[in-house]
Amino acid sequence: MATIRKVSGKYYARFYERGRDPKRKTWPLRTSRQDVARKRCNKLEEAFREGTFDPWKGGYLKENINLSGAIEQFLQEKGKTVRETTLDDYQSKLEHWERDHTPTGLMCRDVAPAHLRNYVYDPDVSNRTKRSRYGVLRTFLLWCDEQGYLDESPLDEIKKPKKEKKQPAYFKPEQIEHILQAITTHRETQRGKPGPNPDDEWLAAMIRVGVCTGLRRAELINLRWYDVDLDEGFIAVRNREDGSFKAKSGNERTVPLRGDGLEHLREMHEARTDDLDGPVFTDKNDNPIKPDRVSKRFKFFVRKAGLKNADRLHFHSLRHTTGSWLAMRGVPMPVISKILGHSSTDVTEVYSHVSQDVTVQAMEEVFGSA
Repeated sequence: MATIRKVSGKYYARFYERGRDPKRKTWPLRTSRQDVARKRCNKLEEAFREGTFDPWKGGYLKENINLSGAIEQFLQEKGKTVRETTLDDYQSKLEHWERDHTPTGLMCRDVAPAHLRNYVYDPDVSNRTKRSRYGVLRTFLLWCDEQGYLDESPLDEIKKPKKEKKQPAYFKPEQIEHILQAITTHRETQRGKPGPNPDDEWLAAMIRVGVCTGLRRAELINLRWYDVDLDEGFIAVRNREDGSFKAKSGNERTVPLRGDGLEHLREMHEARTDDLDGPVFTDKNDNPIKPDRVSKRFKFFVRKAGLKNADRLHFHSLRHTTGSWLAMRGVPMPVISKILGHSSTDVTEVYSHVSQDVTVQAMEEVFGSA
């Protein structure tokens, strides 16, 4: 019924039916790969037999919708099931793609790989952004396929951007001390000057506890005093019944609390006179700390401390520091994974590079140097 042929590097499906005018009709398969062309041709043949596709009548006979309308429908449907931040991400990326990388009024069935490639592989964006764009387009185009708006996903011909294997940045012990000293020095130098006095003691406390436990920023912000067992030295990361906080992947865990972090929390607990079941970390007015405030103030003091690799160091680097320090002491990956609350030890393998020094040292001790 249909054959494939290659013209100027692209494949076409060639239909033949006696009694039609003309007897032969070609249809673009929008691919330069023979295996993809054959698959698409087979699908067109099946649709032709079912009466839903006719190249002599303009292609698919069922509903066709333009890209703008499909995006609007997609966002309305996803708005019922995803978080508002996720929905905003879908909307901003899809609208940017449609506006800057597709012709006005483009129909869904006419979306081609070329419309996707320049957007995904924009040389002016980071690899992380490329992967994010690819993921959003993949979700949208899969939805379009389910709605019957596509014949084949044009994303099939676009390679997914590879994840860059960058080793996470982490702090050395002296760098943590430099940051804590920068907080103290800033408070002392600003005391008595016009304007409000610096309010960053909560940040110093959060740093001390964060580096001793590996807790995420959200876990620290949402930590309550009833989650902390100061006698036994444990912190419980719990999901809130009111839905105000949910641990990543929904996995609750208990984290041992030792050393400087434990002693500092004991001092904080003894000093508090108000709601001892409230948030552990609050500002001087006992207000909860907002996530952006944590990140911005932390970055401010990383720069104040004059650390050489300041651009790579963020609040989340404290968590990487916990994992890295544990790995450097020879702690097994499954144990580190349990402490950090990773979904699998595959995630924890990012710290394997720092444990190599431990294995080298062990071999040196047993076999000696060459």
